[in-house]
Amino acid sequence: VYCDMTTEEGGWTLVANIRSSGGWMVDTGTTPLSSSFSFNSEGYDPTWTSNVTYYQSFSSISYSKFLFKTGNGDYYCVLAASDVRKIQTSTSVNTQVIASSSSISSVQIKQIGQLVNIYNDNIGTQYPFVGCAGTALENQSALLWAELGLNSNQYTSFKDSHGGIGLFIR
Repeated sequence: VYCDMTTEEGGWTLVANIRSSGGWMVDTGTTPLSSSFSFNSEGYDPTWTSNVTYYQSFSSISYSKFLFKTGNGDYYCVLAASDVRKIQTSTSVNTQVIASSSSISSVQIKQIGQLVNIYNDNIGTQYPFVGCAGTALENQSALLWAELGLNSNQYTSFKDSHGGIGLFIR
């Protein structure tokens, strides 16, 4: 198991990774960011080299926060798990950023206490857009998590140019 012991006081367990090429996580038929889903066609990478896609079940682990972090470590954002989970029953959720990295390149990252929008236009299926740039539209250019196998450059360019995305819990 890979643990990030430096970002925001450490103690983060890696539960999923999307590699830096190709689309986002495939449609699992379960709720977005499910703790019980598992997808390991490429195998879990305990060194987090971020070159494979996997999603480990984490239903047996106690957690209250999600850390979304780029594979190159330049960009991260921490959101309350309870707020992120609301996307399972709502098309749009505004949540406060708990912690984030500094803004990079052309992406303006919201800082602690500022609101970001998590968007899901198809309730009951895997289609969340998670980002910390602000509105749903602003997040599209800097997605930190998406599902349903989205693979157009509009949705994958940020992930692909920053070494993929790791999903951690604490």
